Amino acid sequence: MKKFLALFMTFCMGMSSVAFAAAPSITKINAGKYRSYAVLSDGSLYSWGFGHSYDTLGVESHKGKWSSTPVKTESGIVAAGDVNQGTQWKIKTGGSYWQDSEYWEAPEKYFNNAVAAEGNYVLLSDGALWHYNYYDTKKVASNVKDFSVYIDDQFVVLKQDGSAWISNLYYEDPFGFRAEKGVLTKFMDGVIDLEVGNANLYVLKKDGSLWGWGDNMYGQLGKGYASDYNEPNDKVGYRIMDNVASIETGVGGTSVFAIKKDGSLWAWGNGTHGVLGVGTKGSIKYNENFHFYNGKMPSPTKVMDDVAAVSSDLHTLILKKDGSLWACGSNAGYEIGDGAKLTLGRGPDYSQDRIEPVKISLPVSTGKYVEPSKYIDVRTGAYYCEPVDWAVDKNITSGTSSNTFSPDQTCTRGQIITFLWRAAGSPAPRGTASFADVNQNMYYAKAIAWAAEKGMADGVRFDSDAPCTREMAVEFMWKYAGSPDAVQADFNDVTSKAVDWAVAEGITSGTSNTTFSPDQTCTRGQIVTFLYRGFGK
Repeated sequence: MKKFLALFMTFCMGMSSVAFAAAPSITKINAGKYRSYAVLSDGSLYSWGFGHSYDTLGVESHKGKWSSTPVKTESGIVAAGDVNQGTQWKIKTGGSYWQDSEYWEAPEKYFNNAVAAEGNYVLLSDGALWHYNYYDTKKVASNVKDFSVYIDDQFVVLKQDGSAWISNLYYEDPFGFRAEKGVLTKFMDGVIDLEVGNANLYVLKKDGSLWGWGDNMYGQLGKGYASDYNEPNDKVGYRIMDNVASIETGVGGTSVFAIKKDGSLWAWGNGTHGVLGVGTKGSIKYNENFHFYNGKMPSPTKVMDDVAAVSSDLHTLILKKDGSLWACGSNAGYEIGDGAKLTLGRGPDYSQDRIEPVKISLPVSTGKYVEPSKYIDVRTGAYYCEPVDWAVDKNITSGTSSNTFSPDQTCTRGQIITFLWRAAGSPAPRGTASFADVNQNMYYAKAIAWAAEKGMADGVRFDSDAPCTREMAVEFMWKYAGSPDAVQADFNDVTSKAVDWAVAEGITSGTSNTTFSPDQTCTRGQIVTFLYRGFGK
């Protein structure tokens, strides 16, 4: 009990993290346009490749140059990537979305509460998908969980209910879904992942089956052969493989990657520049005239095992479960990051292509990959990441939507009592709550009735929706402990026996030598963290 109470108040004091000796892990990778990005759990952003300017690579010493090895470019970053060859996007800790360009004097902020981005599309924590360019900013979809973009007018959306939708660029729907040009059209249910390209669409269903539509000129539908120019697009859908966990595409959707449920990575389709990482299998070979590798791999081919994530464009980044980072494909801008010698000054060097994955070393030690939370607003590495998943798994709480938890949202009195009650095993109260403002149909009704029976709450009203402050939290716990007496604490902003007791027991201290800050509130992330520390270990 005392361990739980002490941890409870430590976190409510405003302590936002716990010190661990473990090295930060890579949480996000992104293969951009002649650049690569890796974000660590401590918020560090590492970039390498073609550094057009200070804004795009982020380091003044590399302005107008390349970096053939990873360079730390910024802190406080959640994710980063390229809008296009000259413009970069970043999502900072806290959710603000920014763009940098080689043509701008300074980065510009466009959105708050961002959780994902691709091209000129930004997904916000409320599930709204926005499109931005110089001429227009508009919301294009709601209740979005994930999305994929080929170019501005062609994108697909995975909604929170598992339904898949497409916005078709062409006057004639190339995939056979009767989608009108420019109209977001539903085409399937039961989807968990999707990717769209120039003339291809890939859908991963809940049963683990991966399906493809469209062109097969590079063997990207995985049929074992590449189609000729006269063969029409596949509008029926081809079942490529089963037991798939996630998918990714590169080279305009013609290079395809699948991570299976056993962690193995498979690739097929367009093998230009060695982007698939399968060496010279299939028809992939070195082109002496153009000095780069090209060819096709029409059958899914295993690349490596124990893979956690993959990102691809003209080159491919592969993050393994042991935390190691690998890369293959085009190295024209030294985006592979293996320290290749800069032989051509400012010009691209296709002779440096890597046809098989090579290991990339960051200038800092990194730990094993940590599986991300299912909630898009719970950042891997945040102090509350593991506690959130634990609390949801134990049914102590749930998300604020199917893919958001809102960890920074203020915790209410009704929520904290309910969390405590569930952590205690959800004991059945003897009766109902007698508070005039407690609706017996609300989720917190039994918890409040239990709290009242335990002497933790009394009065005419409970004010369930009011923020829970430090003083309120101490009051709940002090009463649960039996309201013991204690030596008076020396604070000038509060007089409370509950505070006296908490300080005397070493459960908490003040926010300074003379203040307790009784009105400071606790967040949902803080609440589940002290519950996890008290009950989860």
